[in-house]
Amino acid sequence: MDYVPVEVKLHILSYLSERDLSQVLLISKHWHLLALDPVLWGKLLPDSSTTDSDLLKVLQKRSLISHFKYNSSKITEGGLSQLLVQFGSTLRYLDLDSCDELSSDLISLLVEHCPNLSYLDLSANPFIDDVTMCQLAACQSLTTLRIRNCDTVTDRRPGNVSISSETG
Repeated sequence: MDYVPVEVKLHILSYLSERDLSQVLLISKHWHLLALDPVLWGKLLPDSSTTDSDLLKVLQKRSLISHFKYNSSKITEGGLSQLLVQFGSTLRYLDLDSCDELSSDLISLLVEHCPNLSYLDLSANPFIDDVTMCQLAACQSLTTLRIRNCDTVTDRRPGNVSISSETG
């Protein structure tokens, strides 16, 4: 692997979970330095067993989170609120598909703290309605909004956002 360019190694490492990246840190000094690249740690993809305390431990170690995918984790509204307040300015991609923790307060935090958010998935959330869509119209950088299986939404055009409500 000594002859493989750093860019290729980083690309390969980008497919690893945070847990796997933590293991790569232990291989050698060379791999430790590669695995510490901020680009790799900008994505936060919790698994289904991740709790608020797991999330808070990760948030304490990070200086940047640009991508977050809920992944049916056990993170509560409080944990998500902490994420939005602490890293909202760096978030670009937020996937809350099937997140049971959504509330009006959380959407307000999202609008207030995530000025650079360009992709948002709120699919399969019964909480999402026309009021939520009006709130999201204030997200100036939002270009893509997924609301698949959000049956209470009738207004599918908040501002200049591309709305995707297809199934699948």
